[in-house]
Amino acid sequence: MDGEQHASRRRAREVEYESWYRRRGGWKTEPAFTGRWRGGEDFVSSTLLAYGTPPSPASHDDPSADVLMATLAGCEERLDGYRRSRDGIRRMPDGPERDRLSRQLAADTGGDLRELSDRWRDWRSMELAARDRLDQAIASIERRLDDRKAPLSHEEAEEARALASRGRALLDEAGDPRWNPDSYRPRDPDEELKLAKRLEGIARERDLDSLEQLDRLTATIRATIGPRGGMRP
Repeated sequence: MDGEQHASRRRAREVEYESWYRRRGGWKTEPAFTGRWRGGEDFVSSTLLAYGTPPSPASHDDPSADVLMATLAGCEERLDGYRRSRDGIRRMPDGPERDRLSRQLAADTGGDLRELSDRWRDWRSMELAARDRLDQAIASIERRLDDRKAPLSHEEAEEARALASRGRALLDEAGDPRWNPDSYRPRDPDEELKLAKRLEGIARERDLDSLEQLDRLTATIRATIGPRGGMRP
């Protein structure tokens, strides 16, 4: 464990152990440990002997906005204390106590940074999935509105156009994460999903039973590939 890469891995593991011990993140609802956290060079043996093996990283909460905001609020609450600790450490003379406090501050801030980054990444992934689903639902309803063989009712068509217009406005406001990720501004994934689900419901051919759908599909395929199986020009 003398090399730089090994030291970095060991440090990351220490942060994970301390997060588990202090009941942060996914472990915050577990009963607290008694006693004092012992980090430093002997953190692995002292922690294992005293408390057993921690579970794997605790990012098992739902990636909801509430979870993200709760994690954010906790980090913001501790930031001033971290800054004061850093300023105090900088004024201290070199020595073992300064080194110990520096390691402790790095462990605390590293744990919070890791947890908040995980929450932000999970939430962004969820929002991007909701965005893609809404984008697909809009494209689907536009095809359905143009389908003269199975037209929507007037009421459904009006609702579909209004929902699609709202959906397109949301996507336009957010931008495109694939083309310009730096300027992308995520929207509310709950609203995106609500719009997508309603559009999907309208686009679905509820008025056609399986026989009618099969009849239409066979005709579509035959018209596409031709009578002898060759693609039409």
